[in-house]
Amino acid sequence: SDTSNNTHWVRVTIWSLRFFWRLKVGDRAGSLKRAQKILVALWLMWAALPLACRGAQTNLLFSSSNPWRYEETANLEGTNWPQPDYDDSLWPSGPGLFAYETCGCLPELIRTTLATNDGKYTFYFRREFVFTGDPPDVSLLFTNVIDDGAVFYLNGTEIQGIGMPAGSVTYPTSSSRSVDNANTYDVFLLPPTALSNLVSGTNVLAGEVHQDSPESSDIVFGSS
Repeated sequence: SDTSNNTHWVRVTIWSLRFFWRLKVGDRAGSLKRAQKILVALWLMWAALPLACRGAQTNLLFSSSNPWRYEETANLEGTNWPQPDYDDSLWPSGPGLFAYETCGCLPELIRTTLATNDGKYTFYFRREFVFTGDPPDVSLLFTNVIDDGAVFYLNGTEIQGIGMPAGSVTYPTSSSRSVDNANTYDVFLLPPTALSNLVSGTNVLAGEVHQDSPESSDIVFGSS
Protein backbone atom coordinates (compact mmCIF):
# COMPACT_ATOMS: atom_id res chain seq x y z
CA SER A 1 0.00 0.00 0.00
CA ASP A 2 1.00 3.60 -0.63
CA THR A 3 -1.20 5.69 1.57
CA SER A 4 0.46 8.92 0.45
CA ASN A 5 -0.95 8.40 -3.04
CA ASN A 6 -4.15 6.73 -1.85
CA THR A 7 -3.31 3.55 -3.78
CA HIS A 8 -2.79 -0.15 -3.17
CA TRP A 9 -0.47 -2.48 -5.09
CA VAL A 10 -1.64 -6.02 -5.92
CA ARG A 11 0.91 -8.66 -6.91
CA VAL A 12 -0.01 -11.72 -8.97
CA THR A 13 2.37 -14.43 -10.21
CA ILE A 14 1.35 -16.42 -13.29
CA TRP A 15 3.45 -18.71 -15.49
CA SER A 16 6.58 -17.77 -13.53
CA LEU A 17 5.93 -14.11 -14.33
CA ARG A 18 5.09 -11.50 -11.71
CA PHE A 19 2.58 -8.76 -12.42
CA PHE A 20 1.67 -5.68 -10.40
CA TRP A 21 -1.48 -3.58 -10.48
CA ARG A 22 -1.93 -0.23 -8.76
CA LEU A 23 -5.47 0.07 -7.45
CA LYS A 24 -6.89 3.43 -6.48
CA VAL A 25 -8.78 3.24 -3.21
CA GLY A 26 -11.73 5.11 -4.69
CA ASP A 27 -11.87 2.94 -7.81
CA ARG A 28 -11.13 -0.56 -6.55
CA ALA A 29 -14.02 -2.13 -8.49
CA GLY A 30 -12.95 -0.66 -11.82
CA SER A 31 -9.28 -1.45 -11.27
CA LEU A 32 -10.04 -5.03 -10.25
CA LYS A 33 -12.25 -5.49 -13.31
CA ARG A 34 -9.44 -4.34 -15.61
CA ALA A 35 -6.98 -6.61 -13.81
CA GLN A 36 -9.39 -9.53 -14.18
CA LYS A 37 -9.58 -9.01 -17.95
CA ILE A 38 -5.79 -9.03 -18.21
CA LEU A 39 -5.54 -12.20 -16.11
CA VAL A 40 -8.09 -13.95 -18.34
CA ALA A 41 -6.08 -12.97 -21.45
CA LEU A 42 -2.88 -14.32 -19.86
CA TRP A 43 -4.58 -17.56 -18.92
CA LEU A 44 -5.90 -17.99 -22.47
CA MET A 45 -2.36 -17.49 -23.84
CA TRP A 46 -1.07 -20.14 -21.44
CA ALA A 47 -3.89 -22.54 -22.29
CA ALA A 48 -3.12 -22.19 -26.02
CA LEU A 49 0.36 -23.59 -25.53
CA PRO A 50 0.95 -27.30 -26.18
CA LEU A 51 0.75 -29.33 -22.99
CA ALA A 52 4.41 -30.28 -23.28
CA CYS A 53 5.44 -26.62 -23.26
CA ARG A 54 3.61 -25.49 -20.12
CA GLY A 55 6.04 -26.96 -17.67
CA ALA A 56 8.96 -27.33 -20.06
CA GLN A 57 12.43 -25.95 -19.62
CA THR A 58 13.02 -22.48 -21.06
CA ASN A 59 16.34 -21.64 -22.74
CA LEU A 60 17.56 -18.33 -24.13
CA LEU A 61 18.95 -18.88 -27.63
CA PHE A 62 20.20 -15.31 -28.08
CA SER A 63 19.64 -11.94 -26.47
CA SER A 64 18.78 -8.60 -28.07
CA SER A 65 22.34 -7.38 -27.46
CA ASN A 66 23.94 -10.26 -29.39
CA PRO A 67 25.50 -9.39 -32.77
CA TRP A 68 23.76 -9.54 -36.13
CA ARG A 69 25.06 -8.93 -39.63
CA TYR A 70 23.17 -6.18 -41.41
CA GLU A 71 22.84 -4.52 -44.80
CA GLU A 72 21.48 -0.96 -44.93
CA THR A 73 22.52 0.27 -48.36
CA ALA A 74 21.54 -2.35 -50.97
CA ASN A 75 18.33 -3.63 -52.54
CA LEU A 76 18.56 -7.43 -52.17
CA GLU A 77 15.32 -8.23 -53.96
CA GLY A 78 15.79 -11.25 -56.20
CA THR A 79 18.68 -12.68 -54.16
CA ASN A 80 18.60 -15.59 -51.71
CA TRP A 81 19.65 -13.42 -48.77
CA PRO A 82 17.41 -15.22 -46.17
CA GLN A 83 18.87 -18.64 -47.02
CA PRO A 84 21.45 -20.27 -44.70
CA ASP A 85 24.03 -20.60 -47.50
CA TYR A 86 23.94 -16.91 -48.46
CA ASP A 87 27.37 -15.30 -48.11
CA ASP A 88 27.00 -12.34 -45.74
CA SER A 89 30.69 -12.20 -44.83
CA LEU A 90 31.05 -8.69 -46.29
CA TRP A 91 28.14 -7.30 -44.30
CA PRO A 92 29.02 -5.24 -41.22
CA SER A 93 28.06 -6.68 -37.86
CA GLY A 94 27.12 -5.18 -34.52
CA PRO A 95 25.08 -5.73 -31.36
CA GLY A 96 21.41 -4.82 -30.99
CA LEU A 97 19.49 -2.66 -30.73
CA PHE A 98 20.02 -1.29 -34.24
CA ALA A 99 18.51 2.13 -34.77
CA TYR A 100 18.53 5.54 -36.31
CA GLU A 101 16.43 7.20 -33.62
CA THR A 102 16.78 10.25 -31.41
CA CYS A 103 13.70 10.02 -29.18
CA GLY A 104 15.58 8.61 -26.17
CA CYS A 105 12.52 6.46 -25.50
CA LEU A 106 13.43 2.96 -26.68
CA PRO A 107 13.06 0.08 -24.19
CA GLU A 108 16.71 -0.92 -24.68
CA LEU A 109 20.02 0.73 -25.51
CA ILE A 110 20.97 1.55 -29.09
CA ARG A 111 24.23 -0.37 -29.50
CA THR A 112 24.58 -0.02 -33.28
CA THR A 113 23.58 3.25 -34.94
CA LEU A 114 22.30 2.86 -38.48
CA ALA A 115 22.79 5.41 -41.22
CA THR A 116 19.88 7.72 -41.87
CA ASN A 117 17.03 5.90 -43.51
CA ASP A 118 16.07 8.85 -45.71
CA GLY A 119 15.10 7.48 -49.12
CA LYS A 120 15.31 3.83 -48.00
CA TYR A 121 12.52 1.30 -47.74
CA THR A 122 14.19 -1.81 -46.35
CA PHE A 123 17.04 -2.91 -44.04
CA TYR A 124 18.28 -6.52 -43.80
CA PHE A 125 19.52 -8.50 -40.79
CA ARG A 126 20.89 -12.03 -40.32
CA ARG A 127 22.29 -14.07 -37.44
CA GLU A 128 23.07 -17.70 -36.64
CA PHE A 129 21.99 -19.50 -33.50
CA VAL A 130 22.59 -23.03 -32.29
CA PHE A 131 19.69 -25.22 -31.17
CA THR A 132 20.55 -28.48 -29.40
CA GLY A 133 17.09 -29.80 -28.55
CA ASP A 134 14.53 -31.90 -30.39
CA PRO A 135 12.79 -29.65 -32.98
CA PRO A 136 9.35 -31.36 -32.83
CA ASP A 137 9.12 -30.59 -29.10
CA VAL A 138 9.99 -26.89 -29.07
CA SER A 139 8.16 -23.57 -29.32
CA LEU A 140 10.02 -20.32 -29.96
CA LEU A 141 9.07 -17.03 -28.33
CA PHE A 142 10.40 -13.89 -30.04
CA THR A 143 10.53 -10.49 -28.37
CA ASN A 144 11.15 -7.65 -30.83
CA VAL A 145 11.52 -3.88 -31.10
CA ILE A 146 10.45 -2.83 -34.60
CA ASP A 147 9.97 0.49 -36.40
CA ASP A 148 7.94 0.26 -38.62
CA GLY A 149 7.30 -3.33 -39.87
CA ALA A 150 9.28 -6.53 -40.40
CA VAL A 151 9.28 -10.00 -41.93
CA PHE A 152 11.20 -12.85 -40.28
CA TYR A 153 12.64 -15.98 -41.92
CA LEU A 154 14.00 -19.16 -40.34
CA ASN A 155 16.46 -21.04 -42.56
CA GLY A 156 15.01 -19.28 -45.59
CA THR A 157 11.32 -19.85 -44.83
CA GLU A 158 9.06 -16.98 -43.80
CA ILE A 159 7.78 -17.51 -40.25
CA GLN A 160 6.23 -14.21 -39.16
CA GLY A 161 5.32 -10.73 -40.27
CA ILE A 162 4.89 -7.72 -37.98
CA GLY A 163 3.06 -4.66 -39.23
CA MET A 164 3.26 -5.79 -42.87
CA PRO A 165 0.53 -6.16 -45.51
CA ALA A 166 -0.63 -9.58 -46.69
CA GLY A 167 0.87 -11.00 -49.86
CA SER A 168 4.33 -10.94 -51.33
CA VAL A 169 6.85 -8.48 -49.95
CA THR A 170 9.44 -6.71 -52.11
CA TYR A 171 12.04 -4.03 -51.42
CA PRO A 172 9.67 -1.05 -51.86
CA THR A 173 6.78 -2.66 -49.94
CA SER A 174 5.68 -0.21 -47.25
CA SER A 175 4.76 -1.41 -43.79
CA SER A 176 1.07 -1.49 -42.97
CA ARG A 177 1.58 0.53 -39.81
CA SER A 178 3.40 3.69 -38.82
CA VAL A 179 5.33 3.55 -35.54
CA ASP A 180 5.96 6.95 -34.03
CA ASN A 181 8.40 5.69 -31.39
CA ALA A 182 9.23 2.00 -30.90
CA ASN A 183 8.87 2.09 -27.12
CA THR A 184 6.93 -1.18 -26.81
CA TYR A 185 7.72 -4.79 -27.69
CA ASP A 186 6.24 -6.89 -30.49
CA VAL A 187 6.04 -10.47 -29.20
CA PHE A 188 5.06 -13.61 -31.10
CA LEU A 189 5.08 -17.31 -30.24
CA LEU A 190 5.71 -20.03 -32.82
CA PRO A 191 4.47 -23.53 -31.88
CA PRO A 192 6.17 -26.72 -33.13
CA THR A 193 3.77 -26.90 -36.10
CA ALA A 194 5.19 -23.61 -37.41
CA LEU A 195 8.82 -24.69 -37.00
CA SER A 196 9.13 -27.56 -39.44
CA ASN A 197 12.41 -26.13 -40.78
CA LEU A 198 14.08 -25.72 -37.37
CA VAL A 199 17.07 -28.06 -37.18
CA SER A 200 19.19 -29.41 -34.38
CA GLY A 201 22.47 -27.56 -34.87
CA THR A 202 23.09 -24.22 -36.58
CA ASN A 203 20.09 -22.21 -37.78
CA VAL A 204 19.86 -18.84 -39.53
CA LEU A 205 17.30 -16.24 -38.51
CA ALA A 206 16.85 -13.37 -40.96
CA GLY A 207 14.72 -10.27 -40.81
CA GLU A 208 13.91 -7.41 -43.13
CA VAL A 209 12.64 -4.16 -41.64
CA HIS A 210 10.37 -2.00 -43.80
CA GLN A 211 9.50 1.65 -43.40
CA ASP A 212 6.04 3.10 -43.87
CA SER A 213 7.57 5.48 -46.44
CA PRO A 214 11.07 6.34 -47.71
CA GLU A 215 10.71 9.66 -45.88
CA SER A 216 10.33 7.96 -42.50
CA SER A 217 12.46 9.66 -39.85
CA ASP A 218 13.57 6.58 -37.91
CA ILE A 219 14.38 2.86 -38.09
CA VAL A 220 14.64 0.38 -35.19
CA PHE A 221 15.38 -3.34 -35.07
CA GLY A 222 16.01 -5.68 -32.15
CA SER A 223 15.09 -9.31 -31.51
CA SER A 224 15.64 -11.99 -28.89
